[in-house]
Amino acid sequence: FTVLIVIGCKTQSTVKSMDGDVDARFVGVWTGSEKDHQVMGASKEWKISRKSDGTYKTDFVITYDGEKPVKHTASGRWWLKNGKYYEFNNYSQLTDTYTFEFLNADQIKFKAYHLSVVYDNDEYEFTDTRVK
Repeated sequence: FTVLIVIGCKTQSTVKSMDGDVDARFVGVWTGSEKDHQVMGASKEWKISRKSDGTYKTDFVITYDGEKPVKHTASGRWWLKNGKYYEFNNYSQLTDTYTFEFLNADQIKFKAYHLSVVYDNDEYEFTDTRVK
């Protein structure tokens, strides 16, 4: 399924700079989930670990229309610049950009600002909840 998402999506121009700041409020282990937000019929759960050195690792479990779940891991660098959150993926060499809002000390709401691939929903948003 992950391969289908990558193959079926159109690549957009990307931001490659990593010259921003690391904010300690983002550091830690966070979880989140979404259904039908990126691809209709797909649900996704994740656990992301953001470190103070600006690196991250995300473990995903993706299920498409009730089929067997597929596990996927992404890693790269994260930073903040001009009030936006940037996430560079080591594998794709692409960067996604989000606006964000802290709902409280343990929840961050992200809204897509510039995504490296085109999804079914241009208004993609999600909330990460701190677990550690």
